[in-house]
Amino acid sequence: ASKRAQESRSTTVGQAPPGAAEMPQHKNPQYQGERRRMILTPEEFAAQIFAQGELQFLRPLLALAEIRAVKKNEILIREGEIPEEIFFIVDGIYRGFFENSNGKDITDCFCCGTGEPIVGSLPLGSPAMITMAAIQPGHVLAVPSGPIVSRLESDETLVRIYNRLLLDSLRNHVEIKKVLYQFDAMEKYKWFLKKYPELDKKATVRHIASYLDITPVTLSRIRSELAEELAQQNENK
Repeated sequence: ASKRAQESRSTTVGQAPPGAAEMPQHKNPQYQGERRRMILTPEEFAAQIFAQGELQFLRPLLALAEIRAVKKNEILIREGEIPEEIFFIVDGIYRGFFENSNGKDITDCFCCGTGEPIVGSLPLGSPAMITMAAIQPGHVLAVPSGPIVSRLESDETLVRIYNRLLLDSLRNHVEIKKVLYQFDAMEKYKWFLKKYPELDKKATVRHIASYLDITPVTLSRIRSELAEELAQQNENK
């Protein structure tokens, strides 16, 4: 295990359980002044995203995992390097990107769903094809990839979970490819608003435009047109 993981699992009286993280305080005023902490352990989080029957097979891996706080712009996976960990989103927004032949930053994907995996390479254990970074602070469940790769050779339950995640990823990539090739710029942006309503004000214009394969100028124009359209509708009410 990494030094960081080892340090996170050492605990004294009054600290969180091994692998747990202190989650953000509730912002509702009625909670202000309270000193209680919201503690989430790897197994508690995993119980929210995996079936109970799967959870018992995952416990040996979860014993090696930790809930980790992630800073804005922190890189979790770097293109060309072999990832040492696999991540599952607790909260936050993450962007996958790579550089084209001209050195231009191309946004490949956004990840923001609770429990969504962040994996930079297929098959596991190979160099990452993209870089994955946080675009706002968040938390992830970090699981060492080495034990997962080893168990994939013999653990049928783990293989089944792995295949399910692969199929979900494939469906998402097929969906975005169809959008890119079949929709015009306005249709692409409307699809994006429906698919990722929480991202429009949090991701940059440049990153969204790159993801949709349109220019930032075009995206800004589309936003202005939609704003004018909405204002007109409100006036006519």
